[in-house]
Amino acid sequence: MADIHVLPVLRKRGRRRVKRIPGAPAATVLNFCTDDGVESAEQRLAKIDEAVTRLARAMLMATRVVNEMCSLVDR
Repeated sequence: MADIHVLPVLRKRGRRRVKRIPGAPAATVLNFCTDDGVESAEQRLAKIDEAVTRLARAMLMATRVVNEMCSLVDR
């Protein structure tokens, strides 16, 4: 199973501080644990494929939401 680590968001020197949007997700990084002994290349690729599929579905859903919001604004 993949562990998800949330990255802290800090202001870079010389840049304006950006206000966080309430309820917006933070940036995350997938970290695949290797504690389950020896893992074959096929198993590793299957885990990565599953994570990429989840990411693609989330991006598709976000695109649909943005399109729906744009269509509501155009009315």
